[in-house]
Amino acid sequence: MSDKTTQMTAILSTIIDFYYTYKYFHWNLVDSDFIEYHELFDAHAILIYKSQDVIAERMRQMGESVIGLLSEYQSNSHISKEKPDSKNNIQNILKYIKEQHDITIKLLEETIDFASENKDFSTADILTKYLQDHQKMQWFIKSSISS
Repeated sequence: MSDKTTQMTAILSTIIDFYYTYKYFHWNLVDSDFIEYHELFDAHAILIYKSQDVIAERMRQMGESVIGLLSEYQSNSHISKEKPDSKNNIQNILKYIKEQHDITIKLLEETIDFASENKDFSTADILTKYLQDHQKMQWFIKSSISS
């Protein structure tokens, strides 16, 4: 597997895993501010979901194969497997989600740099849009964390 394929597979896997992480908290959250976070988590999940197909199709445009099994996504994802309990303190959940955005943002930045260095400006452009989305979602989550 080429470096480019490895990086794009990691992004795709992380995004798919992150989508389900958001849905997990969206479905199972128990908190006095349930509706606010239920709607926020769903909005973020939808935004993440929309990026999956574009990233997979970009990989195909580059002549690369795309993995398709859940076990493959899980093994290539950078999302932490140590999720807080959905009935846990909302602040712990928000901190966890923020950390996952940190990981995703770093992965996107590294892959954008790699693509740019290799003059793959189309991939860099596509990923820059998703980097901006994750930075905005991270800001929303970070702004909800108590000091």
